[in-house]
Parts: sequence; C-alpha cells; structure tokens
Amino acid sequence: AKEAAERAVAAAVPGAAAADLLTVPAASGPTAGDLDPAAKQALQGQLAALQAAAPITFAPDSPALTPQGADTIEKVIAAVRGAPNAHLQVDGFVALGPARGPLTAQQLSDRRAAVVRDAMIAGGIPADHLRAAGRGEGTSPTDGALERRAVVRVV
Repeated sequence: AKEAAERAVAAAVPGAAAADLLTVPAASGPTAGDLDPAAKQALQGQLAALQAAAPITFAPDSPALTPQGADTIEKVIAAVRGAPNAHLQVDGFVALGPARGPLTAQQLSDRRAAVVRDAMIAGGIPADHLRAAGRGEGTSPTDGALERRAVVRVV
C-alpha cells in the first residue's frame, strides 16, 4: 500500500516525494469498550475451567472438531456473550510426531484455530474481537488426543 501511494504521488505531482510520517500512539490502558482487568481475569477463569473440563479437540490429522470440541465451543461462546467487549486469542495445536495427513503441522494447527474462530463468529462473537493462530506441535508427548486441540484465551 505504501509503494502504491508513493507511485500515485509521483504520477500526480512529478518530482514530489511522499513522506511516511504516520504515527500511532501506544495504548495507555483499556480503551473504551475493553474489559477491565478484573473482568478479563474472571472471563479467563471461566474459559480455563471449561477447557480443562472438556478441551476443544479435533479428529486425528484433521481440522474436524470432535463432538466434545464442538460442545465446548458452544459453552465458550455462551461465556463470552456475558462479556461482549472481550477480545480473544484462539491457538491451534497438533499432536507431536509425524503427520499422516496432507498438511504440515503448522498448516493443520492454523486450520484448527480458524475452525474455532469461524465457529465463534457464527455463534455471534464479533470477528474483530478474535485472533487465530496455529502454534504447530503441542508440548506433551504423552497424550496425543489432548494435543489435538485449540485453546481460547482472553487478551
């Protein structure tokens, strides 16, 4: 976009140069509509408890949710509706070890995070309140089923 703007200025005013002086002030605290720290902590506690009781899990080598995973997403959506200004991060993971599917660990974890984000959007959570990222392989080689997961947290 910057290069396109520079070309447009050069075409419109030959010999002129565009100065890149855009600055964005750093946030100094919660902005209008953000959750206060206590509300963030309370919501994070709810989300952590829901996901500890029933993780958001996926079928092996697939971005398809398990029935438990889909059910947990519905519960997460209900909790987030009680805090409509919450901003959330969805992290997708895959089990340790060689993949048996056509996707790399990063691609699969990206898709898992996107599936959860899309389900939350379909459930009424504003898209601009959600970020999703794949985190690749999980951290525990002892239970692959629990590593095929997504985690939703408050940011």
